[in-house]
Amino acid sequence: MSEKKNIIEYAIHYLSRYPKTEKEMRLQLLKKWYSEDEIDKAIKWLKREKYIDDDLRAQMYLSSEVIRKWKPLWMVIKKLYSKGVPSEIIDKLVSQMEEDLQNWQIQKVTKEIDKLKQKWLDWFEIVKRLMGRGYKYDVLKKAIDNL
Repeated sequence: MSEKKNIIEYAIHYLSRYPKTEKEMRLQLLKKWYSEDEIDKAIKWLKREKYIDDDLRAQMYLSSEVIRKWKPLWMVIKKLYSKGVPSEIIDKLVSQMEEDLQNWQIQKVTKEIDKLKQKWLDWFEIVKRLMGRGYKYDVLKKAIDNL
């Protein structure tokens, strides 16, 4: 029983830095040589007590990276997959946030276009650079139309 307490204490300490997905927690506990059975029990407890919630973690990460840090959506989705967030959670969140995300991306692209226009670049070069940074053509077109 004390082993379970140790794994829970370690897991909570590990979570104290920033929220983790189930996959991230499982990998960290495996690195610390806990048994599969101990890890399964600990993860079940952590999920029941809401210390681990992949849905909430993905929502927070998506909001932080795309809306606050202005990262391209495809890069953030790729990172969520690598963190072990199931595709159905990612798809659900993206569809729920799609309009907000697109509006934020359009605002970001508009600001970047203004910066590039100050460098006296032509439209072809501006679009080429922004697409090279990962922005999709439809977002670029809407941002240009807004100008």
